[in-house]
Amino acid sequence: PDEAYLNQFYRSQDYWLKDYALFCALRDYSGTDNWTMWEKPLRTRHREALNQWQKTHFDLVEKHLKQQGILHYQYSLIRNRAEKLGILLIGDLAFYLPTSSPLVWVNQQLFGIAKTGQLKQVSGLPNGPRAHFGRQIWGHPLYLWQKTEQQKQIVDLFKLRLTYLAGLFDWVRLDHAKGFYFYGAMNPTNPAKDLVKTGPGSKILEPILDHCRKISLKIFAEDSGDRLKGLRRTLTKYKTSGIRVFRY
Repeated sequence: PDEAYLNQFYRSQDYWLKDYALFCALRDYSGTDNWTMWEKPLRTRHREALNQWQKTHFDLVEKHLKQQGILHYQYSLIRNRAEKLGILLIGDLAFYLPTSSPLVWVNQQLFGIAKTGQLKQVSGLPNGPRAHFGRQIWGHPLYLWQKTEQQKQIVDLFKLRLTYLAGLFDWVRLDHAKGFYFYGAMNPTNPAKDLVKTGPGSKILEPILDHCRKISLKIFAEDSGDRLKGLRRTLTKYKTSGIRVFRY
C-alpha cells in the first residue's frame, strides 16, 4: 500500500490502532505480553510515563502501525475478491478477553483484576447436571458489572469491537451470549467456591444489538446451555438468530 492508503488507514482506525501499536511495542520491549509484569508506570498507564516512552521508542511503535496497515490492505484484497465471488465472510466476537489483550490493559477498571495482576475469579462453567463436558476453566478476567457507569463503559467496549469487526466480515457470531444473563465465576484453586452469577442481561445486550443495527452488521448469537429464557426473549425481540448445537 502507498502512503496515502496508510495515512487514511491510520485516521479511520484511530479508535483502537494507537493503543494496540503501543501495547505491541511495550510487549516487544518487555519481552512479555503479560502487562501485569511490566514496570509499574507502564502497567498502570501513567500518562506522562507512556508519552515519554512513546517519544523514546517512536520507531518501535511506528513499526506496528505500519504492520497493521499492510495487513489490513492485504485483507481488503481478500474481502473484495470474496465479494466478487459471492462469498460471505463470517467472524466471531469472543465474549471474554484474555488478560494479555491490549483492550484489557487499556480498560483495566472494567475487569476483576487485582493491583498485583491476580485474578481471584476467572471465566468458565461450573460442574453440574447440564455441564456435558464437566467443569471448565477458561481463565479470562470477569467483567465488573456492579456499577452503572462500568456497565456503560463495557457496552462501549463491545461497540468498539463490533465496529472493528464490521469492517472485516459480513456476519458476526456473538459468542456465549447467555453470559450477559448468567455467567460462571470460577475459583482457580477450589472448585467448591465456583459460582454462577447473574449478569445485567437485556440492559446490556439491547444497546449492543441496537449498535449492530446502526452499523448494518448482521449477527447471530450462541444461545446454547441452560437459563436461556431472558436471552432468547431479547433475540426474538430483535429478530436475531440463535444457533443449534449437537448434544453429546
